[in-house]
Amino acid sequence: MAITLKEDREVRGTEIVAERPDGTRATILPFPTPLHDPSGKLIGAVNVLADITEQKRTQEALLEALRAKDDFLGQISHELRNPVTQIAGYSQLLASRFRDLPSEIQEESLEGIHAQAIRLQRLVENMLVLSRFERGVPPVSEP
Repeated sequence: MAITLKEDREVRGTEIVAERPDGTRATILPFPTPLHDPSGKLIGAVNVLADITEQKRTQEALLEALRAKDDFLGQISHELRNPVTQIAGYSQLLASRFRDLPSEIQEESLEGIHAQAIRLQRLVENMLVLSRFERGVPPVSEP
């Protein structure tokens, strides 16, 4: 308000924190506006205060959720990359040298592909259950 009166201009975009009588704090967005008489002389100012405390809390919660989502996606990407890499490696080995490989290596490679495919299937299923849970859909119990 002081800037508005001193410089005869509106001030916008500056947040302030005010303490309420109960001791809690509120984030407020002031809108001080100069008032002029018909000749254009500054005669005072009016200040409208908008309490944006909930908006700020919501924005902070959203940012925290986005950070958590990014962390989760990073972990999931890592967890998915491992089985996919092993499946690709074993299948490439079998495709390029199947007849030249000893039967125990063939069997080990096929078991590796199967084990990693099961692991990948479990990871995807867990992600789907989590996604349903977040949307409020209760998980389906299989018999």
